[in-house]
Amino acid sequence: MLLLRSHGWRFILLFSLTSTWGCGEVLHYPHEEPLLLMFEELEFRPMDSGFDSLHLTMRISHEFEIGLAHDGFVPPFHPFNVIIDAEDSLVNLSGDAKPPLFEVDPFGNRTLFRASSQIPPFNCTDYTVLPPSDTIHISLNLYRHNLHVAIVDASGAPVDANLVHTNCPLDLGGRIPPLGGKRFFAPADFTPRQPFTIRALSRYDLRVRYSMVSANIEEVLNRGPFQLEFFVIDKELNVSQPARTGIVTLDEITVLR
Repeated sequence: MLLLRSHGWRFILLFSLTSTWGCGEVLHYPHEEPLLLMFEELEFRPMDSGFDSLHLTMRISHEFEIGLAHDGFVPPFHPFNVIIDAEDSLVNLSGDAKPPLFEVDPFGNRTLFRASSQIPPFNCTDYTVLPPSDTIHISLNLYRHNLHVAIVDASGAPVDANLVHTNCPLDLGGRIPPLGGKRFFAPADFTPRQPFTIRALSRYDLRVRYSMVSANIEEVLNRGPFQLEFFVIDKELNVSQPARTGIVTLDEITVLR
C-alpha cells in the first residue's frame, strides 16, 4: 500500500512539473535551433517632425539570453576591429600602408584582411575618426548589434541604402535590450528604452516591435518595391536564420495618423 502511494505521489508530482510549470509551459526549450525568427508585421508612419518611423514586429524563440545593453561594448560585442599593415601600423587614408593588411580584435587576435594595401575611399562604414583627427580603416563587428536589418529587393539583392546627401548607408541594426535576467515574465509590454517594445509570450518566446526612426528612411524606401531581411544573435553568439517581410511598397505599409 505504501509503495502504491509513493508511486502515485511521484506520478502526480511529475505530471505537475511537466504539464503546469510556469502556467502551462514546457520545462525545456522545444526547438532544435537555439534561435527561431518569424515576421509578423511591418508599418511605416510618417511624422510631422520629419523623423519618420518604420515599425518591424517579429516573434523570437530563444534558448539563451538575447539582450544587450545599448552601452555594453565589452568584447565580443565591441563596435569594430582595427586594420593594421605588415609593420603593425594602423591603416589610414594616407595610402602608406605596407601589405598585407590584417584585421585585429580587442584581444589582439589577427586575421588576414587583404593581401594588397589597396583601401576604399572614405565612407561611413569602412572608417572611423579617432581623436583628435586621425581617420583609420576599420572592419565593423557583426556582434555589435543583436538585431540586423537590411533592405533588399524582390530578388533578395541588397538595395542601395546610401543616402544621397551624405553618401552614408542607412544602418538599421539595433540592440534588443536586456530583459532583467534570462527569462522575463511580465504580462504587459516591456519598453525599457525605445526603440523596442517587448512582450514575453512564454518562457522561450518574445514578441519584439522594433521602431526605426530616421529623417532619411522614406528616401530609401520610396525607390521601389522592397522587403526587409533581418536576423538576431543571442549572448552565446548563435545567429538565427534570416527572416523576410515579403515584398511591399511604401504606400502599402504606410499608416496615417
